[in-house]
Amino acid sequence: MSSAKTSVARKYPIPEHPVRNKYQECLFVRNLNLLLEINKWWFEYSLFSPRDFPNLCADSAITFTDLLEDLYLRDRNDPDRKRYKFTDLFNWETYVLCIYTVCDIIMAGMPDTQQRRLISSWRSYLDGQQKSKQIIDKRENVDLDEINKAISGMEIIIALIEYSDEIHVPDNEWSDPRIARLRDLCNLSIVYLNDVYSFEKELNEQNGVLEQMLVNTVAYHSLREGITIAAAMRKTLDAKRDIASEFDHLCADVLASDEFSADTKQFVRTLDTMIAGNYRLLVASR
Repeated sequence: MSSAKTSVARKYPIPEHPVRNKYQECLFVRNLNLLLEINKWWFEYSLFSPRDFPNLCADSAITFTDLLEDLYLRDRNDPDRKRYKFTDLFNWETYVLCIYTVCDIIMAGMPDTQQRRLISSWRSYLDGQQKSKQIIDKRENVDLDEINKAISGMEIIIALIEYSDEIHVPDNEWSDPRIARLRDLCNLSIVYLNDVYSFEKELNEQNGVLEQMLVNTVAYHSLREGITIAAAMRKTLDAKRDIASEFDHLCADVLASDEFSADTKQFVRTLDTMIAGNYRLLVASR
């Protein structure tokens, strides 16, 4: 284990916290050919001209990682968005049409079981968004983990693993409590870390009104337990550490078991890689 520090100036500094060295195993970041392929794909679906696009992403793994930071990390690590370069999402229609196109292509290559899982994940995401608004409006008591698992969008990404890895998890193994728990742990692991790193950005978006952030784990702990932001961040990071530990132990058990198919074990390894990649992009690059 190593310790993470952040260099971005913040009103609410992120506490140092242990980082799994496993993030170095993330093959996505080190696969130059794959990065260049995705780089090309992203340009084709972006709103940038050929003249402007190279300023954001040249042909290298390092600058592609910078592109990912523009899309994903700077949203969390630049509280004032001073470096934010991308087109304002006010022009959201282009992105929605892009999603329709991509989903059509993906679902055409999926068997029925995988299509059902993807549709279910989208339904969960949309229901979660509606529920989160009700929570904020009515100040309801909720199972925050259940809401966060839905609204994070991670269920959608997890549902795409089989398509991406060209594998198929049998229904009985997909619904096995151990595999279901690994999916939840992967989801929550990413949610907790993101909530810490995006906290200040979200607070600025709500004009400093913490009560409008009840579905952010840091804000939730601070409001419900009457603790400082710093203490709430530490509590969230401690919970993140416990989740990672549980995931590691359960992952090892599944991979050593004869009860699961090779495809299911590959699915579990990819869940592990997602957690590793989240560390790599959110923590190691800061």
